[in-house]
Amino acid sequence: MIQYKQNVKIIDDKLYKKRKRNIEEVYSFLDSRNYEYYIKPIEVNNNEEVYPYINEYETTNNERAKDLMYRVAILHNKTTEFKDKNIDLIKERYETTINILDETYQFYYKLQDELEEHELLYPEELLLLENISKIYYMINSSRYYIEEYYKEIDNKNKERIARVHGNLSLDHIIESDEKYLISWNNSRMDTPVIDLIKFYKKDYERVEFSSLYNLYNSKYPLNKEEIYLFFSLINIPDKIKYGDNHLVNTINTRHLVNYIDKTIELTLQENKKDEESSNQEFEKKNDSV
Repeated sequence: MIQYKQNVKIIDDKLYKKRKRNIEEVYSFLDSRNYEYYIKPIEVNNNEEVYPYINEYETTNNERAKDLMYRVAILHNKTTEFKDKNIDLIKERYETTINILDETYQFYYKLQDELEEHELLYPEELLLLENISKIYYMINSSRYYIEEYYKEIDNKNKERIARVHGNLSLDHIIESDEKYLISWNNSRMDTPVIDLIKFYKKDYERVEFSSLYNLYNSKYPLNKEEIYLFFSLINIPDKIKYGDNHLVNTINTRHLVNYIDKTIELTLQENKKDEESSNQEFEKKNDSV
């Protein structure tokens, strides 16, 4: 019996997917670091990768997310390396982010001007204008964090990297007797926050991210520049695209507003923790005097 699911083919107890890269290199690296939360292929040839087909259990999104976050934290833990920082790459990362923020600000500033000249507003336009100040708040938050990232990493000689999965989402974990991460085609050595950013942007509406972020940090604590980079990049709002269908426009605007609200809430929680930590350090210094 042959079944087709998304981009894979299932025949009896085997799953076939198109080969896109030298996946053996990824698996060999994972084996060398004793990382076991991936499905070992039965066969890899020039055209296909063949895996055992695994039946999944029914689980909630939050259960899947916890299992995923735990396994990616172990992945980063087992594959961490410290390398001399690449000044050109860091500068490019900083300048690219600043340019995106400038473009995003100009986009929404112009759009706001245009909409405020309309005598009547469509529902999506009204919803956007009601939340435009939050968009500017996010842009300013992102700018603050990328500046802090640049200052923090400027004081260091080494940068921490790890093997990232590169495509984290709730759809890329198998829940059975064992839990496995799947779809490793984008895996590479990079800053570990790449995985958190990808996961957050993909599944922010399906999970409660704050507890997952804390879970990850309990297993693999992010350092200051990684925290700054994470919050800078998730605080860049997407540019809204409007077409002729006002229902679709309104749905897309609602998704944008949901993202804005969740991201601002997460950012404020981090700011509060940062303030509490700073106050504790200040009190310790005063006690020691």
